Amino acid sequence: MKKLHLNIANNLKEIRKNEKGWHQDVMADFLGISKKYYNQIENGKANLTLNKIEEMAEKLGKESTDIIKELSAQQIFNNIAQQGGDSKMGNFEGTDKEVISHLLVQNATLMNALL
Repeated sequence: MKKLHLNIANNLKEIRKNEKGWHQDVMADFLGISKKYYNQIENGKANLTLNKIEEMAEKLGKESTDIIKELSAQQIFNNIAQQGGDSKMGNFEGTDKEVISHLLVQNATLMNALL
């Protein structure tokens, strides 16, 4: 996944979940796009135009830069935790380096469970 796609996906998840408290289908309806297309956006698989980013930002009462900005590792970690990551994780507080280290441990644990 390209970095910009990841930024957009994480920012929209952050807005949808933490600011609005919505499910993907509600967000898609609000933005006037299909649920499938919105899911592709959040998974970094949609190639958005600048016009579409501006349109979504306007509907959400945000600036375009709010949609494309880079989130901190902690914000990304907390988004992952809320999406069915280890429920014991909760919101992790710490430096980016600590968050990334914890994510790597969680990833190794999940990979070992799958093998």
